[in-house]
Amino acid sequence: MDTQPDPVPDPAARLQAAATHLRHLLAAIATIADRHPTLIIVDGVTEAMTMLGGELKENSDIARFGRTLLRPLADTGAAVVPLDHVVKNSESRGRYSLGGVHKLNAVDGVQYMLEAVRPFGINTEGRSRLRIAKDRPAQIRRHALPGGRSSTMHWFADLVIRSEGDTFAEARLYPPIERTDNPEPAVTSEEKKAEQEEQAIRDREEAVLKVLKSALEPLTTNNLAELIPGRASVTRRAVTRLVHAGKVVAERGARGAALHHLPEPKEGEK
Repeated sequence: MDTQPDPVPDPAARLQAAATHLRHLLAAIATIADRHPTLIIVDGVTEAMTMLGGELKENSDIARFGRTLLRPLADTGAAVVPLDHVVKNSESRGRYSLGGVHKLNAVDGVQYMLEAVRPFGINTEGRSRLRIAKDRPAQIRRHALPGGRSSTMHWFADLVIRSEGDTFAEARLYPPIERTDNPEPAVTSEEKKAEQEEQAIRDREEAVLKVLKSALEPLTTNNLAELIPGRASVTRRAVTRLVHAGKVVAERGARGAALHHLPEPKEGEK
């Protein structure tokens, strides 16, 4: 078979494509500004810089990217949060993201870094440590504790995400604990309270499933709250989570009330 290698992209064509992207980008920023946003997330920096013809390691391109996209977005009055990647080598990355150092130098607010502690996943609880890599206004670091692979980083919080099935997840931020740099066994009062609430909801889920299993007809949330001892708010949260997890089916009944029952057993199940 006679094949020819793909031609190297013409630099002029690349510049023309970047100019086209820029025109669309400016129009998009104008549309965004008309909506008066309070938060804008750029996901992610590598893809955006590449689209605009920039090189990640070129500090001049990084500066141009900031002037072209990030600064105009900030001028809308919104808080701008660019998401970026770090280098693979955890020992040498320090507080810098992938590419040139100007990515950090150009930050005029706060730069956070996420360090994985436990992986996130369906039906699991994951944790990442949120550290402050830069705090130009000097207003955030005072709420953090020193610590991290770099002496210049501070431990601000732990992000904990608990997944319940494919469609429901709960995220919480916990403050740092002044004990060690990796206080995995330590528990704050907020975490302890959250764990107690979580256990109460799980116990209530079991009670809801038990009541529905013996019920002769579908029940409303109020019916379940009347039949199950304890706070009605806990029962409602338990029902909501069971519905999201697919363990309970909710159907519209008379006057718009939601009727709950257990799902039909699948073929082969008793």
